[in-house]
Amino acid sequence: MAKVVLEDSKRGGLQSSPTQVLDARGTLDLFIKSTNSLESKGDINPTPALVLALKTKIEDTDEVELGVQLDLLTQSVLRWGSISCPSPAQTIDRTFRRLDFKYLREVERNGTVWDLLGELDHTQVEPLETTISFSMQKAMRQTYPTLIKKNLVGFDGASVALRTSSVSIVYARAGSYGYSQRTKNVERLSFNSGINRIWCDIAPIIPSVPNALVTDAGLKQLVIEDFEKKFSGQDPILMAEIEALARVEALAAMLCVAEYGELIDLVFIDGPMYIARDGFEPSLTRTNYLRHVGIPLISVVKNLIASPVMKAAGQKKNWTDFAFFATSLQPGERSCAFLKHDEGKYSIPHPGLKRVFFYYKTLQGDLFRYETPLWIWELEHVRTELLDCCIADSLLAGGGFSFVLSQADQFVRIRKNLRVLLRTLQQMRLKEHKVELSEPYDQKRFWWV
Repeated sequence: MAKVVLEDSKRGGLQSSPTQVLDARGTLDLFIKSTNSLESKGDINPTPALVLALKTKIEDTDEVELGVQLDLLTQSVLRWGSISCPSPAQTIDRTFRRLDFKYLREVERNGTVWDLLGELDHTQVEPLETTISFSMQKAMRQTYPTLIKKNLVGFDGASVALRTSSVSIVYARAGSYGYSQRTKNVERLSFNSGINRIWCDIAPIIPSVPNALVTDAGLKQLVIEDFEKKFSGQDPILMAEIEALARVEALAAMLCVAEYGELIDLVFIDGPMYIARDGFEPSLTRTNYLRHVGIPLISVVKNLIASPVMKAAGQKKNWTDFAFFATSLQPGERSCAFLKHDEGKYSIPHPGLKRVFFYYKTLQGDLFRYETPLWIWELEHVRTELLDCCIADSLLAGGGFSFVLSQADQFVRIRKNLRVLLRTLQQMRLKEHKVELSEPYDQKRFWWV
C-alpha cells in the first residue's frame, strides 16, 4: 500500500505524520457512500453504470504496482516542490538550496580559460582567429566616423496563422528600414522614403481536405507541391508558416536591392543567414543574390537555440554556446570568428557562401550571434568595416539589439487590428460558402489579445 507524506500548510515543512493512505478500493467505497448520502438528501442521482464501471476497472488494477507508481510520483514532486497548499516562494527557495553555488562559480571561472579552440572538430566548425575574445572598445570610440556616408538597411518579416477546422491560412509579410548618414540631405531623404516600406506579402491556404484547391492545372500542382506537403511528425501549418516567412523575407531583400542596390552599403537580416527545413532554399537564394551584386550581408540571431561551437567541441560539460560565451565574454567583447563547414543535410553551392559567425555581448549584457558569408570575411578591409558597423548599429540602439532591425520589426509587425481584419475576412469567405468554421479554443481565448 502506498503512503503519501503531506506537507503541513501552516509550517511549510515536511512531516512524517500524519500520513494519508491512498487506497483505490477505499476511494471507490468513499465515492459510493458519498453518492448514497447525497441521494438520500435529494442532491444527485448516482449513475449505476458509472459505479459499475469503476468497480470493473478496479478489479483489474494491481494495487501493489499502483501504490508503487503513486509513491514514486509523489516523491518526485516533493523532491523539487511541495503538495498540500504549496507556496511558490517556498518551492523556489527550496530548489535554490539544492544548488552548490561555490562549485558553479568554479566551473564558470574554469570555463573562461578552457582551451575551446583546441578541441573543435574542424570538419564542422573551424576557428578563423587564434584568440577566443576581442574587445570592441576601439570600434565604439569611432562609431559616428564609421557610419558617415553609409546607408544601412534592415530586413524583417512577420507572420500569423489563422487556424480553423476546415481551412487554415498563413499570412506573412516582409519589409525594410533604412538608416542613412549620407552627407547630402536629398540623397538621405530619398533613400529613407523609398526604403521604409512593406515589399511583399503572401497568404498560402492549407485546407484540411486534400486536393481542395481549385486553380488551373499547372498552378494547382505547383501550389500543392508548395503548401500541401506531408511533413512527417510536423505540424503542416507551422511548416508552411516557416516557409512562407522565409520566402517573403528573401524576396523583400532582393526586390529592395534590385531597386536601390547602388545606394546600399550594408544589409542586416533578422535571424539566421540560412533557415532550416523548407526555408533553406529561399534564404540561400537571397545570400547568393547579394553576393552576385556585391553587397555585404550580416545576420543577427537573438534566439540562441543552436550551439554549433559546443557541438563541434563534443558538447563539453554539456554547455551550450549561450552558456559558454555569455560567461566568458564581458560587455563590449566579441568571440573569435568561426567558419561553419557542416550545414547538415543541406549543401552550399559555393565556398564563399559558407557561414562565418561570432558572438558579441552588447553593453546591455545581451548575447547575439552575428553571421556573414565567407566571401565577405576574406576581404580584410571589408571585414574591419563590417565589424565597426555592427558595433555602431548596436550603439545606435543604446548598446543593445540592432537599431535598424528593431526599427524594421516595428514596421512589419502584425498588430491586433490587422490580425482582427484577417480573421474577419477569413470568416466572411467561409460563411459565404457555408463552410464549417471552428477555431481552436486557445486561439479564440488568447490569440486576439
